Amino acid sequence: MANRFANNSYVVGFDPINEPFPADIGKDTSLMEAGVFDSKLLAPLYEKVHEKYIAANPQSINYFETGQYPDAYLGVVNPAGFDVPPGGEINSANHVLNDHSYCCQLGDGICDSGEPDTTRADDCQKWHELRIKTRAEDAKRL
Repeated sequence: MANRFANNSYVVGFDPINEPFPADIGKDTSLMEAGVFDSKLLAPLYEKVHEKYIAANPQSINYFETGQYPDAYLGVVNPAGFDVPPGGEINSANHVLNDHSYCCQLGDGICDSGEPDTTRADDCQKWHELRIKTRAEDAKRL
């Protein structure tokens, strides 16, 4: 994929996994701790993928995400479990910390109809602000 798209002027960057979620948590219960999935499984995977991107084009940009659970769940947003951008260094020009924020992540009952309840708009706004603040802090650290 990197070789195919690395020099395509319409490709801004690569996002190897959309909304990663820890699998087989029964085998490794530590993955249920905030940040552990990020550091233990995602970072090494992202590093391998990043090597391929950079080999194909040294200017490639790697969009990487935290695990969707338990990093953000039931109104809590935990710091990302990455110490550095995967395969990079602090302030890497080749990395973007990507985050998806959905009001439904706030908790039970928010999206019973499939969409956020409009009467909870203020709660949703606070949730998004918390996610932005936490991920902005992560981005400064990375």
